[in-house]
Amino acid sequence: MPKEQTKTVSPAANQNPKFKSLLDWADEMPPFLCRAMAVKTGKGRRTRRIPVAELIANSGIKTRRFKYLCKRLSWEDVTVGDMSRFLMACNVDMMHRSTHYDFFRVHVKSKMPFLTRLQRQNFDKLSLEWKKMNEAKRNACRVNAQNEN
Repeated sequence: MPKEQTKTVSPAANQNPKFKSLLDWADEMPPFLCRAMAVKTGKGRRTRRIPVAELIANSGIKTRRFKYLCKRLSWEDVTVGDMSRFLMACNVDMMHRSTHYDFFRVHVKSKMPFLTRLQRQNFDKLSLEWKKMNEAKRNACRVNAQNEN
């Protein structure tokens, strides 16, 4: 008699559209967005980006790891400790997101003038990839919901 094969199903495949995992919740504000929000308001309310060296010193994360996190589209495979230190250095509070969403509403319209041209290109590239990734997740949830019905 052949062995019965079990199929491993990812949690996302069984995801209830109303249920959001901790990772899904955190991924609404991925590391690259948090890095973009790491700014200081200077004289005359001029916004400037906090240098990476300062963020690294504030976080206690190794330089290479910090730069790697800055380019991530998801918090997947990031330890809670690294995530916490990264968020603290970038001055992002995941529990009070409305201020951060307001930040993007204001600054994205103005093309985020505190970013250099290269930083802006990188930000736009990561934003596009992130949007595609989220669209794929939503489509997968829709397909699973239809298959259940």
